[in-house]
Amino acid sequence: MAPTNRTRESGRGMRDCAGSGSRKIGFTVVELLIVLVIFGVVAAIGMPRISAQLRHTRVNQAARVVAGDLERAAAISAERRVPVRLTYHASNGEYVLADRRGAVLMRRPLGIESEWKLSAVNFAPRSVEFFPGGITSTPLTVQLTSDNYARRVTMTRAGFVRVVR
Repeated sequence: MAPTNRTRESGRGMRDCAGSGSRKIGFTVVELLIVLVIFGVVAAIGMPRISAQLRHTRVNQAARVVAGDLERAAAISAERRVPVRLTYHASNGEYVLADRRGAVLMRRPLGIESEWKLSAVNFAPRSVEFFPGGITSTPLTVQLTSDNYARRVTMTRAGFVRVVR
């Protein structure tokens, strides 16, 4: 039986030419362009949701960090048995924990330049003092915002801290 020069096409879009002396296997340029267009459309549809989810994650993470720092400030005051003061500086977008002598115990940047890229940060009031007995000078509310998503961290005078919507 003599070999025949027939072109066979497999079900996967690849072509196999038998009997021509060389095998050519691959996808055509048109097939590759169709796949690229499909990937582009899927990416364009999904990107707004992905960026919104990243923004929400950053705000939620920043709120957890602020809540942890407030609890840490109370623990430092109790451990050292001296009052400490947490003050928010809107000019540079950071808060500072310091003792009464002015020695800085901790700094935390929160603004647009921080890792959380927050568009707005509001402390009410701007300063609160932690006493060794676990009491604070005043209740505190911290509002963290990125575009249209916000989280609020509240602290009572008794030092109870929680993250709320």
